[in-house]
Amino acid sequence: MSMLTTPDAAAGFASIMPADPVGWEPTIPARIVLQMRADRPARRANLVSCPLLVSVCDGDAIAPPQPAIEVAKHAPRGELQRYPIGHFDLFNEPWIDRVVNDQIAFLRRTLLQPHTEQR
Repeated sequence: MSMLTTPDAAAGFASIMPADPVGWEPTIPARIVLQMRADRPARRANLVSCPLLVSVCDGDAIAPPQPAIEVAKHAPRGELQRYPIGHFDLFNEPWIDRVVNDQIAFLRRTLLQPHTEQR
């Protein structure tokens, strides 16, 4: 939890915790933190040839929306889905249903359309 320092982090994190978190430890390896500083996905987004759905929370204070928007913009088959909510809101009602439905619709569109090989 100490990595998430925004005002909404504690309440948001608590909202997605399991009801009985016994045996579940919310930790990540330190090496991930070091890698995050160098992570710039938009640099190579143009190499992603498969359909790519990028879901962005415009009010996200934990993961700023602009880098994800850039990824969607640079990926040849990128599709951007924006939501007027914060980082943790999409995991809870009423937004989780909308987000999941948008993801299912994306999968149906991209998996059911005829495949054309790109050269």
